Amino acid sequence: MILKEVIQKSLEELKDIAKIQAALLMADGTYYAGTMDAERIDKISLKAFLDSEAEFQELPGCYLFRMEEEERYILVIQGSRADVSVMGRLVRSQIRNLILVNQEKNSQDNFLKSLLEGKISEEMAFAKADKFHMNLEQRRAVFLIELMEGKEEGVFEIIQNIGETPEEDILFKIEENRIALIKKMEEGAGEEIQKEIAMTLVDMINVEA
Repeated sequence: MILKEVIQKSLEELKDIAKIQAALLMADGTYYAGTMDAERIDKISLKAFLDSEAEFQELPGCYLFRMEEEERYILVIQGSRADVSVMGRLVRSQIRNLILVNQEKNSQDNFLKSLLEGKISEEMAFAKADKFHMNLEQRRAVFLIELMEGKEEGVFEIIQNIGETPEEDILFKIEENRIALIKKMEEGAGEEIQKEIAMTLVDMINVEA
């Protein structure tokens, strides 16, 4: 699941649990994710907030919270009650953690892509693998999956549900509509087992997606 979808789901859960509406905006005011209409906030107010040193600001009916990550975001929480300020800080912390996890995932994906393409030396491969807590001595098979345009996002969750130890499998996007599954293989599992897994992948993707 991509970062935008993860944040959207998190904000929807916030709405269901705490009955609080929120939205995440890009620095230019572009709507990124959320459960409220934050596009009505004028861009002059957003720019003035970002140009200031304030961590948060109250506007009529909502709070703005600054988020300085690799990209700049503005978190908008609807309401004017005192507890909205506290809730906003909690939501900001949760979104920040989601972004950090996503950045780490992207770093690992770039390493694996370069490894599969033969662009990393053996010495660097072992150093990077140690950083990501990966055992390069483990026997694995690589499945390359090419999808119809616009289908790749839902396929991630489908594939993650295949196998007895999905947490040990690595799934990542190589390029548009092409993803790779690096799957742990037991000793003695030969080509026939790999073909069975491949056919299971095809069948499940066709049925579910």
